[in-house]
Amino acid sequence: VRKGSTTTLIWSATNIETNSCKITSNAGDSWSLAGASGVQTTSAITQETIYTLTCKDLQNDKAVSARTTVKLAPVYQEI
Repeated sequence: VRKGSTTTLIWSATNIETNSCKITSNAGDSWSLAGASGVQTTSAITQETIYTLTCKDLQNDKAVSARTTVKLAPVYQEI
């Protein structure tokens, strides 16, 4: 994405406790999520950002997670 833009995270999880999911980022963002799927718009992205979805497993009560990285598009300058 371009620096300063937002992006949309689309997520879905199965076999998790209801309302146990949360998305966090290394940029300090954090959202508590309802249900087992959804869409979350991020804040403005100013650096490469890792988003982690964490939910509580329905069967063994442990946290399970998945992550994705949003990278900044390169900026080109004419010489």
